Amino acid sequence: MKLLRFTAKWCGPCKAISPTIEKVCQELSLTTEVIDIELPEGIVQATKYNIRAVPTFVLVYPDGTEISRKVGAGKESEYQAWLKRDIGHFNQ
Repeated sequence: MKLLRFTAKWCGPCKAISPTIEKVCQELSLTTEVIDIELPEGIVQATKYNIRAVPTFVLVYPDGTEISRKVGAGKESEYQAWLKRDIGHFNQ
């Protein structure tokens, strides 16, 4: 699995949530690859996944099929619950 992180240089919430995502992945001992996709350079990928806002995190299978997504810079506990639910059981 891969975690696509759609961000933009001008996006304050993107910068704010980035360390939280890294921390949560580390705390949960997740082996999921995190791939940063910067906009506007990543517009092709953003269009493919219908990205309407940043930050947006899209969890995908290796073939690119979407599993789930989380939009916005939420609380650490929200991201922890999301990743535990959608990634955690694959890493056991």
